[in-house]
Amino acid sequence: MLEIRKAKPGDAKDLCKLMSELVGHTCELETLREQLALILADPHYGLFVADDGGRVAGTVMGIACYDLAFNGQKFGIIENVITDADYRGQGVGRRLFEAVEQWAVEQGCAYIQLVSSAYRTGAHQFYEKIGYTREGGFRKRF
Repeated sequence: MLEIRKAKPGDAKDLCKLMSELVGHTCELETLREQLALILADPHYGLFVADDGGRVAGTVMGIACYDLAFNGQKFGIIENVITDADYRGQGVGRRLFEAVEQWAVEQGCAYIQLVSSAYRTGAHQFYEKIGYTREGGFRKRF
């Protein structure tokens, strides 16, 4: 049975596989393990996985950011969203988003936002289906 839970160090190998699929290049497992340890130790991060009997079927990461607006309420950023191809269309992504959104509310976020690459049109349809609106966004890579 599929369980949505916070990520743990033992998820590194499956997360690396998913990140390789997400960004289109090979994930360095040791680097991911190092970053995972930092993320898991930082209360401003909420990293969730969909666990299907020990297999990570998807993931989403929330980051709670301090803000000067909204009377001191934080805002949330969503990153690293991916569901394994074998699990798409089965409600996994929806359940992951419910978890990260609940976490963001608990963190005191006034809103949560995400940026998605223009070519990920299927993902965009999913985001709109679960209540996200297109409000524009920009990204600059270094």
